[in-house]
Amino acid sequence: MKGLLVGFAAGVLMFASNLTAGIGVIGLACAGVVLGTAKRWIIEEFCAVAGMLAGSVLGLFTFVWSRDPTAHNLWPLELAMYAFMGTLAMLLLGGIGALVRRLHSRGSAESPR
Repeated sequence: MKGLLVGFAAGVLMFASNLTAGIGVIGLACAGVVLGTAKRWIIEEFCAVAGMLAGSVLGLFTFVWSRDPTAHNLWPLELAMYAFMGTLAMLLLGGIGALVRRLHSRGSAESPR
């Protein structure tokens, strides 16, 4: 499941620094469209969101709480927010990827050989 790996990496990057947070979000958005071109794109998208949540918890433990144990004391609410917004965004981006795949397959089926 490629989505799980991509989501995990993006989740860890979100808490490493401000620069890597931006890189992680852009990478996750691009991966959403690319994963949308897969045959079972919905499964890949939900795996990416689950991986993002697991990576976020690891990022909280590794980067944030090692510097300040009192930071992010509302982390369950943060994860719920990430899950909700991540699911909506990944389904939207995956739908765009699925639409691109459908239009591409329709265009190649209509072209004479």
